[in-house]
Order: sequence, then structure tokens, then C-alpha cells
Amino acid sequence: MHGPVNIRPVVLLLDNHDSLLSIEAFDHYRQNGPTIVSFLSHCSHKLQSLEVSFCRPLKTYVNSACDAWVTNHPGHTMTVYDIPGIVK
Repeated sequence: MHGPVNIRPVVLLLDNHDSLLSIEAFDHYRQNGPTIVSFLSHCSHKLQSLEVSFCRPLKTYVNSACDAWVTNHPGHTMTVYDIPGIVK
């Protein structure tokens, strides 16, 4: 015989992306029971300080380094094995 199931509440934080706010998605949410919290568009800079202070500058740097790699290696295809050297 099994005891009572310990179910913890779930809060799902959404960023108002169209794919997350479809009828199908809401049906799934309703059937699976999470509480939905949806944030206004264009407020991630207030909610995700790491995205603004670290991830975005890193992404900008890596994109520039990838562009430089492509320029310096004409005719070659970048692979996952090239990425560590590019990011370094």
C-alpha cells in the first residue's frame, strides 16, 4: 500500500513568446496544473540581470570571433572542434 503522494506546486514563468501563449500550450498547462506567471514584453533586462551583464556581451564577442574565424579560414567549415579555440 502506498502513502499519500507529496505533490509540490509548480510555477511556470513565461516571457510572452507566441509559442508559449498558444491555445495548445494553455490546454497543456491546464491539464498539467502549473501556475502561470507571464511577464510583459521587453522587461527581461529588469528580470535577467545576468543576461544583460554577462550572456549578451559574451554572445556578441563569440559572434565576432566566429565571423573573424570564417574570414581567416576561407573554404573551411567551422565545426564544434573549432569553438573552444574561437571562444578562448
